[in-house]
Amino acid sequence: MKFPIRKDIRLKDFDYSQDGIYFITICSENRKNIFSKIKIKQDLESATVELTEIGLIAEKHIGLLEQRYNFIEIIAHTIMPNHIHLLISVLNETDKKEKISNIVRAYKSLVSTDCAKLLNKRNIFQRSYFDHVIRNEKDLYNTISYIEHNPGKWIYDKYYSDGTIAT
Repeated sequence: MKFPIRKDIRLKDFDYSQDGIYFITICSENRKNIFSKIKIKQDLESATVELTEIGLIAEKHIGLLEQRYNFIEIIAHTIMPNHIHLLISVLNETDKKEKISNIVRAYKSLVSTDCAKLLNKRNIFQRSYFDHVIRNEKDLYNTISYIEHNPGKWIYDKYYSDGTIAT
């Protein structure tokens, strides 16, 4: 069986263990709406995120990332119905540099393990993740704004649903 060749989505020749700020997007398996519901009361600016049980587990492990990796800071995050945005600042102060992929892999593994224990749900994430290396202050500001305003843009997402949670 011949498998399709996957496009490499990482920056060529970039050292992902170096200090920097990384915008990470992790999607649910098959883009199912399992993490949250977006509630819009009056206008898109008033949109709020209501976490599901899986979303609460994901939120818990975001909080624990900084304890597990004392050289990172979560600058901003949001948990959307079918994806999670993380803005992670990495300041490796030791000789042993940790790649951002190892941090994301650990996060996904811990969340998946908790979901398997509590909800008997094993595969909750898609195989890879999207990353963007923040290049300057304007890029940082735009990314924080994007994360903060993302819930209000949910109705424009091609995977939008009216709040129904996929199982």
